[in-house]
Amino acid sequence: MSGFSSNEIPGTCTVMNCAAWRHCGWTTSPLLLDVSFNKNRRVPVTLARLCNRAWIWNCKGEARRFDAALSRVHSTQHKLLNDILAANATCELGRRSRFARICDIDEYRARVPLSGPTDLESHVDRIASGHAGVLTSEPVQMLEPTSGSTGPSRLVPYTNSLRSQFQRAIRAWMWSAARSYPRAFAGRSYWSISPPGQRPTLSSGGIPIGFDDDAAYLGRHERWLLDKLLARPPRSALLSQVGRPLDNFRFATLLCLVATGDLSLISAWSPTFILGLVEAWDQWHPLICRSLSSGRVTLPGPADPELTDDLQHQVGRRPRRGTECEQLFDQPFERIWPKLGLISCWADGASARFLPALGRHFPSTPIQPKGLLATEGVVTIPWPGAAAGVLAIRSHVFEFLPVSNTQTGSTDSTRLPGELTTGEQYEVVMTTGGGLYRYRLGDMVEVIGWERDTPCLRFVGRRGAISDIVGEKLNEHHVQAVVDAAIADSGLDADLALLTPNRSDRPGYELFLQAGSTTDSKQLGSLGRQVESGLCDNPHYDLARRLGQLQPLRVSGLKGQEGWRRYEQAAVRRGTRLGDIKPGSLDTWDGWEDVLGDLVEHRVVCGSW
Repeated sequence: MSGFSSNEIPGTCTVMNCAAWRHCGWTTSPLLLDVSFNKNRRVPVTLARLCNRAWIWNCKGEARRFDAALSRVHSTQHKLLNDILAANATCELGRRSRFARICDIDEYRARVPLSGPTDLESHVDRIASGHAGVLTSEPVQMLEPTSGSTGPSRLVPYTNSLRSQFQRAIRAWMWSAARSYPRAFAGRSYWSISPPGQRPTLSSGGIPIGFDDDAAYLGRHERWLLDKLLARPPRSALLSQVGRPLDNFRFATLLCLVATGDLSLISAWSPTFILGLVEAWDQWHPLICRSLSSGRVTLPGPADPELTDDLQHQVGRRPRRGTECEQLFDQPFERIWPKLGLISCWADGASARFLPALGRHFPSTPIQPKGLLATEGVVTIPWPGAAAGVLAIRSHVFEFLPVSNTQTGSTDSTRLPGELTTGEQYEVVMTTGGGLYRYRLGDMVEVIGWERDTPCLRFVGRRGAISDIVGEKLNEHHVQAVVDAAIADSGLDADLALLTPNRSDRPGYELFLQAGSTTDSKQLGSLGRQVESGLCDNPHYDLARRLGQLQPLRVSGLKGQEGWRRYEQAAVRRGTRLGDIKPGSLDTWDGWEDVLGDLVEHRVVCGSW
């Protein structure tokens, strides 16, 4: 410990001995620093390195087990299935499906049907009202909101077993990332923290709804270490912004990141979130530098004394850093962090189109495609040398429906991981420790290659009429209900109402509307605001809008009656028989602006960026 001076580590620094480490449940480790420090002082690089090493060391055992399992996919999945069924044999569903008598995957597929979100609604409602032992024998610790298939949102039950399954995948991923990108673990990290759509609540049965923050996926010890490493805004930046535009949240995030000169890892979900920070830097660069230099924070949005005080306490006065950053305004964004070693974000599906822009702002920083993680579970994780994300075979039990069979959903049509075909596309079916059994996730993947016996999968999109540019997951059933209600309330007689995504560098949605009577901008604006409000009932869309990842909804009124005819013609060109054309409320095709754009008579933006 002689390498540290009193100036480098404010507060106290003690060492946990090996016995204390083992008492906490960690089997092997180097020294762990137990540090309490004044948060307005920078964590020294040397301390950040040690905390990173302790974290990665704890991941090593699981990474080795995952690596060994890649050559034993069938036996690994068989054991995991038996463990899940045995653990839940006494719950209501387990007794009804006779989990205790199931010996292998074939019997499991014969006894337990495929399921989806609607099949779980009544079970989750009972769990939320306080009933125990419904889908799992162990208690449900938390309910996490996510988009539903027939409504704006639903709840996914979380148990300790499901959390452990997430941790297995994350530990293997972190170990492999440290081996492939060692510079990423030389300093502090930013892990995207989602501001809540509402203040923390409890279900009617007293179960917490929603994670406190995204770090809750990690184990207790990882969270302790990560707390020492994170460059992030204070909790007040999240809670104080519930129900408000997120200018203050984005400013607080950017200020804390810019203040962190030794930032080495950025982990976010969508690349549009990071691009939003670039835009915020362009907009608030003078304000950020002035706040750093003076130690007095001025927020761009409505006054928030709690957030202002917390930021001033956390960031402090850093005139040298303020001067450095002031001179970097015209440089690539990555120059703010000379030690940045890795960006982790989505890179498949709709996110792929944003990678060139991200690369322009971070020209020398490696970008690692994030694995496929859903609220319900982990599908793939990055792995060194793999052609794409590797199936997380130690986390959940997986089956796959060939795309050609996804409409029938027959139980004899699923494939096991070792039975997939390279180049083919499948829908993911998973069984988890959180009470999901043969659950159709809705994510479509393509087999890109193999890592020994385990498939490497690339995300290609969502099943059915779901639009997902930045993670908003708009579902046609929900969109239809929202648009129909708004049209009915407006008194308009709409011949065509089509919501389409705009996947430009500033993505968002546009509602093309052809009414039987003339519409003006005032009518379109009123209807559009109601539609936008209804879409925000989806928590993922609401969050993407509030973060600035999606532009406000645009409503475009079409002149005359030409719109529907062009809609039919376009549908026929895309392979639909004329007699089979149905007016859809949501269509993810990129070509609608070319088809309908010249018919737009009025265009209204419903909200602010």
